[in-house]
Amino acid sequence: MNERTLLSAVAGVCFGVWPLVMNRARLDPFAAVIVFLIGSLIFASPVALFGQWSSVTAPQLRVAAIACLVSAAGTIAFNRMLSIATPGEAPNLLLVMLVVQVAVPAAVLLKDGASPRQLAGLAAAAIAVEIGRAHV
Repeated sequence: MNERTLLSAVAGVCFGVWPLVMNRARLDPFAAVIVFLIGSLIFASPVALFGQWSSVTAPQLRVAAIACLVSAAGTIAFNRMLSIATPGEAPNLLLVMLVVQVAVPAAVLLKDGASPRQLAGLAAAAIAVEIGRAHV
């Protein structure tokens, strides 16, 4: 297993576990966002200190600020979902989010757009999630 694959798997495990733990906290969505951001800042700061900050440009910071705005909106929506979801609903709602999360970059980043087979796969995943959610 190469480093990229390992890091991808670690990120997947972490991003899969933290919402389940946060759901258990039953925090108000906005309080959850603040806890998430402050906690992320505390735990990520030591790693960020080793970054190559001298090469960061103003245009890069502007684009990153837009990414942060989008991420904040997503985090607020995500935490609101977690605060109103039952523990039984949360995993299926996470699957809905993942299907959409894969579909958006796929539609934007694929050079020739998504193929019919890829679109069918995303549609099948969305249908499977909805069927699973309906049975909970």
